[in-house]
Amino acid sequence: MLIDFDKAIENFLKYTEQFGKNPKIDIKRKHSLRVMQNCEKIAIYLGLNKEDTELAKLIGLIHDIGRFEQINKYNTFLDRESVNHAELGNKILFEDNKIRDFIQTNEYDYLIKTAILNHNYREISKEVTDKRTLLYCKIIRDADKIDIFSVVINDGLENAVVFKIDDISKENVSNEIIEDCLNHRSCRKEFMKTNIDCIIVWISYIYNLNFACSLKIIKDNNYIDRFIDLVDYKNKKTSLAMKKIQKSANEYINSKV
Repeated sequence: MLIDFDKAIENFLKYTEQFGKNPKIDIKRKHSLRVMQNCEKIAIYLGLNKEDTELAKLIGLIHDIGRFEQINKYNTFLDRESVNHAELGNKILFEDNKIRDFIQTNEYDYLIKTAILNHNYREISKEVTDKRTLLYCKIIRDADKIDIFSVVINDGLENAVVFKIDDISKENVSNEIIEDCLNHRSCRKEFMKTNIDCIIVWISYIYNLNFACSLKIIKDNNYIDRFIDLVDYKNKKTSLAMKKIQKSANEYINSKV
């Protein structure tokens, strides 16, 4: 299997262009291309051969293809307020047969479908037991999580916030979210009440990464410090919590890299 990536990227861009110039569309378009690059970096680090590396890249390119129709119809990134974007992506790819615009053979359809379906779960489904399929689930999950830092830093916090508020800097934080993060757990999204909670949830993604190279990418880009510095915290409780989280996250990364 050798994928024509020039054609695959051309078809990807052509597909996304039909949804117009909504800034959210552009954010997800750039995100998908960066995740593709992250998948390649991780695959190379893991020593995968050319064919397996190309498969990882392809999954990165199309993992969020459901986002564009989601944004077009609901104008939100929130699955709980619209539709599961991974399931929608698989419908577009495999029920509408869009997958053949990106790869001709159907040999890898199950693996691609499973990796996409599991990329946005809190944990990979226990039903995924095949080692090779599990590897690709881990690669796309890491590549996707790494890029949330780039999305928020480069495209602006205002394009990523979940809750409407005039001044994020005055927001409080939820105790459950702080507890999860300081205990090096991926935060439970059901406890999110504020945009600061969202920032902490995103930081906690580092505790659910599978590969040391993923943490190295975060360290090399100084993502934790840059991420936390996006807000001038005027709420005393929040300011103290963020300093603790910053210290804890950086110590964790340094211990693993």
